[in-house]
Amino acid sequence: MNGIHTAVTIGKFECLHRGHQRLVANILGQQENGLKGTVLAIETKGPRMLTESEKKGFLSRAGVQECRSIPMDEKLRTMEPEDFVRHVLVDELHAGYVTAGTDFCFGHDRRGDGELLEKLGRQYGFSVELVEKEKEDGRVISSSWIREELEKGHISAVNRLLGYRYYIAAPVVRGNRIGHKMNLPTINLLPSQDKLLPPNGVYISTTLVEGRFYGGITDIGCKPTIPEQEKQLGVETHLFDFDGDIYGKRVCVTLWEYLRPEKKFADIACLKQQISEDILRGKQYFSQSS
Repeated sequence: MNGIHTAVTIGKFECLHRGHQRLVANILGQQENGLKGTVLAIETKGPRMLTESEKKGFLSRAGVQECRSIPMDEKLRTMEPEDFVRHVLVDELHAGYVTAGTDFCFGHDRRGDGELLEKLGRQYGFSVELVEKEKEDGRVISSSWIREELEKGHISAVNRLLGYRYYIAAPVVRGNRIGHKMNLPTINLLPSQDKLLPPNGVYISTTLVEGRFYGGITDIGCKPTIPEQEKQLGVETHLFDFDGDIYGKRVCVTLWEYLRPEKKFADIACLKQQISEDILRGKQYFSQSS
């Protein structure tokens, strides 16, 4: 076998929750043994909790040396389990170590399982470590469970199951400057179309800007009080104690708590009053948390 041997974990890794992070920790541990930590992410279509760029950024910050993505297409779906191991894990990745969940299935009709993986590992010379599922209150933590909580707007539950706070990473775009006119300036993000967002509403948030975190409040929605914006879904954040021009820069908005649903106000004055109240609640939240 040629090339650097790798420590590989395989899965959809839709949101890199606490269970996924155990697998990542396993391959990071193997890097100390000279293996190249590699995540093989199987990409599916549709809205996702982590976009591909967010996922790669997350894994890079964790210390993973390589993240590869392969589409869940017809070729992958119909590949025999033995062929998947031989062609992907052995020939392409030069796996010396593979870790996965105890319920991991692979290959055509999901005929490959942990037992077969261990058998093929002995045949091709890589070790296998299967990991029990992470649980919360006796229930297995899964991407589908987290997705359910996110779609209900239960941000606290989402963050607890993830093991980190849900975030949106995107460049700052120019808005309609309504916030500036109200003396409540905001930054606007246009998230990737495949990013799964929680229900429209206002959230307590922090935003990472050029290496520094700022508390704030974030509105996710269509700005119903502003008619020309009614159809455009976006993410708008007011940052506490920030004054700067960051158009075009990529920032990361992290959601902490849900405050209230999005609402159409009678006029801009009523909107300003509500935003001022939201800001006060946000500042009180952080002062009590510190």
